[in-house]
Amino acid sequence: MNHNEQSLKVLLVGESGVGKTSITKRLCQDKFDVLYISTVGVDYTPKQTQVDDKTIRLQLWDSAGQERFKNITSCYFRGAHGIMIVYDMTKQKSFDSVVSWFDDIQEKSLGTTPIIYVVGNKSDLTSDVVVDQKQIEAMSKKLSGAKFFYCSAKDGSNITTIFDQLSREMLIEQEKEKAKYTEPDNCLQRGCRFLKCFSF
Repeated sequence: MNHNEQSLKVLLVGESGVGKTSITKRLCQDKFDVLYISTVGVDYTPKQTQVDDKTIRLQLWDSAGQERFKNITSCYFRGAHGIMIVYDMTKQKSFDSVVSWFDDIQEKSLGTTPIIYVVGNKSDLTSDVVVDQKQIEAMSKKLSGAKFFYCSAKDGSNITTIFDQLSREMLIEQEKEKAKYTEPDNCLQRGCRFLKCFSF
C-alpha cells in the first residue's frame, strides 16, 4: 500500500432483514438479489474507491442482526472507522431499535470514536414507508453526532453517495489523528518527553 492509499474499516449493523447485505452487494457488485438469505455471524467484503487523490480500500463488515449474534457483532466495533446502523423504512420496529444499536456502539467501541451513519433502506417502497421525517428529526436529537440518510439497495439510489461521503469523513478523521502524532508542536503541548539512549 503506497502513501496515497488508505485502508478503512466500516461495519454495517441493524436488525435482521433490513438490507445490510443488499446495500453491500449494490455498492460492490451493482447487483440486487430478490431472494433473502440471512447473514450468519459477520461477512467481509473489500471495496476500492477513490476520494480526491486518495485510493480508499474499504473493509466492509456485514453483520447478522439476530439477537444471538449480537455479542459477535459487538466485537467488531473496536477499530471501526465508520459504522452504519441500517433500518428498514417500512418496519417501525427496525427504526426503534436504532437507539439500542447506537448505545451499544458507544458502550463497546472501547475508546475509539467511529463515525456513525443511520441509514434508512427501502426508500423505493414509498407507499409502505412508515418512518416519517418527524421521527427521524426526533431521533437525531437523541443520537448526538450521528448523521441520517436514506437509500434503496433495490434501485441503487443514494448508495454510492452515502459511502463516498462516509469515506471522505473517515479519511479526514484519520488525517487529523496522524497530525496529532507527527507535528512536534502538538507533541510538546501534550508534554511528551524525548528520552536519549546511552550505550555503556
